[in-house]
Amino acid sequence: MIGRVLQQHTPEGGVAARWGGEEFIVFTPGSEDDAAHLAETIRAAVAATPWNDLRVTVSIGVSGWEADEAMQHAFLRADDAMYAAKAAGRNRVMQAGPHQRTTGTAGPARPPHGEITGPEHAAAHERRHGE
Repeated sequence: MIGRVLQQHTPEGGVAARWGGEEFIVFTPGSEDDAAHLAETIRAAVAATPWNDLRVTVSIGVSGWEADEAMQHAFLRADDAMYAAKAAGRNRVMQAGPHQRTTGTAGPARPPHGEITGPEHAAAHERRHGE
């Protein structure tokens, strides 16, 4: 069901894939604001899609990827933003980093765990998520 919604909304030039059991990744060309708008569209589409008698929602973290940075750093920022979206009440989109914004259901939003870069970020991520 979520895969179908991702297929319907991922723009040309973008890639959607399953990442682990219940996580998905979407890479798209364009700005971080474009990605945040797409994420909100996907969040709303999943919430509006009937799935038997269940109500399915998603929490989405968004991060830009600068040409001169390792993709891992952008991925970890998006992952932190996703966990912050879950902590803020779920069923919402949270943008990572200095442009962080939350959309979706109302409720208090907390920023991700700070902007950490380099190996320190990966180590902090591993401590938080037990990986």
